Amino acid sequence: MKDGSHKQPIHICKEDRSSGKIRVCCCYFSLANMIAAEILVMLKANLDEFEANICDFLPNCSTSTCAKLNPTEGLISLEELNCSVTLNWQDVINCCHEASRDPFVMASKSSWTNACPVMAKLSPRQEYNVILYRILNGSCSQEASINVTTRPSSVRNLTIENRTVDSLQIGWKPPRDPQSYTYTYCVCLIDCAIVNESPFLAKGLKGGTMYTIEVRAVTKSNVYGDTMTISVITAPNSPEKITVESYSPYYLSIAWNPPKDPNATDYLYRISWWREDGTQVGNYSILGFNYTICSLKPGLVYLVRVISEFSEILSEATKLWTLTSPLSPTHFHIQMINQTTAHFAWVNPNSPFSAIRLRWSPSDGSRGNETYPKPLNQAVLHGLTPSTNYTFTLFSTAGNGSLSRDSIGLQQHEATKPEQVSDLICLPLQDSWSLKLSWTCPASPVSKIVVLVSDKAWKNEPNCSESVVIQELQPAKVYQIKIKTFWYNQYAVSDTVECSINTTVALLGSLFVVLLLFIILCFLFFYFRRPRRADASEEQNPDVGLSGVLGAVPVSAFPCHCYEKLSDSAFGFAVEYQQLQDTGTDQLQSVAQQHENQAKNRYSNVLPYDHARVQLTLKPEDPSSDYINASYMPGFKKEKEFIAAQGPLPATLHDFWRMIWEQRVTTIVMLTNCIENGRVKCEHYWPLDYTPCTYDDITVSVITETILPDWSVRDFCIKQVSMSEVRHAKHYHYTSWPDHGVPQTTDTILRFRDLVREDLDKMKDNGPVLVHCSAGVGRTGTFISLDSLLCEAQNQGEIGVFSFAEKLRRNRPLMIQNEDQYVFLYQCLLDAIQSASTNAGVIQEHPAVYENILAMQDYEVSRHNRHSCWEGEKMGEDDPSDLRKQRQVFCSVYNASRKRKILGGLLTCECGCVSASLAQAVPSGEGTSEGHHFGAQVESGLH
Repeated sequence: MKDGSHKQPIHICKEDRSSGKIRVCCCYFSLANMIAAEILVMLKANLDEFEANICDFLPNCSTSTCAKLNPTEGLISLEELNCSVTLNWQDVINCCHEASRDPFVMASKSSWTNACPVMAKLSPRQEYNVILYRILNGSCSQEASINVTTRPSSVRNLTIENRTVDSLQIGWKPPRDPQSYTYTYCVCLIDCAIVNESPFLAKGLKGGTMYTIEVRAVTKSNVYGDTMTISVITAPNSPEKITVESYSPYYLSIAWNPPKDPNATDYLYRISWWREDGTQVGNYSILGFNYTICSLKPGLVYLVRVISEFSEILSEATKLWTLTSPLSPTHFHIQMINQTTAHFAWVNPNSPFSAIRLRWSPSDGSRGNETYPKPLNQAVLHGLTPSTNYTFTLFSTAGNGSLSRDSIGLQQHEATKPEQVSDLICLPLQDSWSLKLSWTCPASPVSKIVVLVSDKAWKNEPNCSESVVIQELQPAKVYQIKIKTFWYNQYAVSDTVECSINTTVALLGSLFVVLLLFIILCFLFFYFRRPRRADASEEQNPDVGLSGVLGAVPVSAFPCHCYEKLSDSAFGFAVEYQQLQDTGTDQLQSVAQQHENQAKNRYSNVLPYDHARVQLTLKPEDPSSDYINASYMPGFKKEKEFIAAQGPLPATLHDFWRMIWEQRVTTIVMLTNCIENGRVKCEHYWPLDYTPCTYDDITVSVITETILPDWSVRDFCIKQVSMSEVRHAKHYHYTSWPDHGVPQTTDTILRFRDLVREDLDKMKDNGPVLVHCSAGVGRTGTFISLDSLLCEAQNQGEIGVFSFAEKLRRNRPLMIQNEDQYVFLYQCLLDAIQSASTNAGVIQEHPAVYENILAMQDYEVSRHNRHSCWEGEKMGEDDPSDLRKQRQVFCSVYNASRKRKILGGLLTCECGCVSASLAQAVPSGEGTSEGHHFGAQVESGLH
């Protein structure tokens, strides 16, 4: 007790010998009041915990005199509460000897819990002095005392006042104890800290993490009150780095990185988007890390906000100002282009935009840009380079500065015109009907020049030579001479000069011609009147092995024809293909060049000729609706057996199906993939699955689809909405032909062609076969030629590759687009009429067309060895090695001085050495097993 004046205890003693229990009073005082309570002391004899002599209290007990009663020792406070105290002590009794009796109630070792009743109704945070006596037979022992203090009350209203991603601010109200103003407080989070007052700020925490916080009041005597607990979550961190992954005029696809919080994978992310004026447009919540915002408007600025959410606790917003792309301009076309200037026109979009941007990139890889403010819709671009291929791209731009967005670009591919030749001079040659032209070539490159004599093309030159002799002119006539310089489809015409033949020379020349004709007529008269020798041999060996043959070749002589062209690093193929370059280039393409049709062309240099283009039914409301980039092409049977078309564009899908319907097409041959090398080569124009698709007023359904490694075959059901008629078309899609190249082998394309031809032969009254690749010229021209020439070989026994290629190019430019495809066509034809195992890859083993310098250097060596191989031996009719040599395609000559092996196939193949019929050229039993079914026809002769 604080005050020592009240040390006299109250004794309340009672003995109960019959029960063997002793009641002892525990007395204590407080400043406020005095409370007495009984303590029940329970003893048990013969226990190891302690020894007690109770002989004086229980009957029938043999004992000696007991020692003086000792007071209690070790008095401690077992538990101190804010309004009560529980005591605990040890009892020490020294006895002279042991006594035994029936066992009593068991007590704990060395201490009695609840040895004294709980002293309740005390004041919190109050100090008390407790005195304990032992009373026996009315006598009290010495006192045992202890000072105890009741615990303080719990804090009130423990709350979280503020939270961030790395801190928590905790607040509370103090207890209502009288001396609460003296309290301190113990706050435990990760560690414990003593603070003087509320609030408490805990720092260095992790975002989005739950923490348990304990707060207790502490007295000056270091007595702790009851614990108040609260569980709190720190705010989650904001998402990191919002980016726009893709966009269009109507959507924005955004993505963000999650914060590095421990529970970030469980966060919910709230996305909201707002207009520039602060109006919220929409919101959405998602568990992932990306989202596509739809239904936006073109060319507008939007604010995108993304918030992390965890257990309904929100982070700060991560913001991104962005905008949708504007709509593209339309009807972009080149009105005029010359050597250095181009005129453009377009229609501005009807959505918000800030400017129009024109970008141009020549073939050397450089770039240029020009920006035109609205509402301009025309532009003139200066400073271009002559004879240069350009790509012009037109964009509309929205926004300004760092926050801007371009529309999808519209492209036009065009070349500037070449420069004209200068200093054109025309001089008549003495004693001749010829003129010599000379000029100075322009500084810019040219792809070819054409000499125009009275507006007719007289001669084509692949490069700009600076002089030429014009022969076989008529006397006494004035000729107008011009030089056309070309750069791809662009050309420039020089000034015109007038020339004529010398009159004297012309007269002498005329007399000479008359005399020469008279001599020839006389010779022919006597030749046919002379008697014929009876023993004259009627056999003639056709001179088909010469490399200059451009007409049809008998099937039996075709292998020899191929090997002749293969000689000298395939120079024969190069010469033959070069003669195709100018075929048809002087024909009109006026409809395709009209500016309203330019957007319908995939490539600006592949345009159909007016006379051969496929015309659609004209719609009254659209004067250009009859145009599509497609041309009628000849085949073996008909002049319009095929249609060669470009792969459709998104804007021409409807026209593509309208052409199929109007031309009654039942067979479609597709030779390209929709995407090649990451570039769109052809729009996907049929349904992706078995769900019908409608293209304008034509509905298309896929009935069946068979997908094989090298091609796919589909059956289409086609119906025009306004008609009840239903048609079917077969779609053959060859997928193994690379752009601008050729397949690795011929077997798959030959099998594919046989499959198409087999179905075509079964059809009657079908329309043209529609064949297309990307541009509709390279792969398309090769396939049409292959099918038609194989039909020609089957039905007429001859093959005219060059003449048919010429025919194709008169109907559509660039058919069989490059020399590799031309050589590959020969290879296919050769493999189709010979054994695939014998000849596969002969031409492909020598793909370099007059590029192998070593082969060109060995040209003279090959000429020498040609004679030693073929002409050095005269094969008699009965020579047993003759048949062996007739079957021989190659001969190998080892040149000891050069120590290298030269293939005879690279040298020559004399006609006398090759069998007269294809049956001898193909060894018996070695016909192709790939379906190139010429074997049976060979033995009977294909003539």
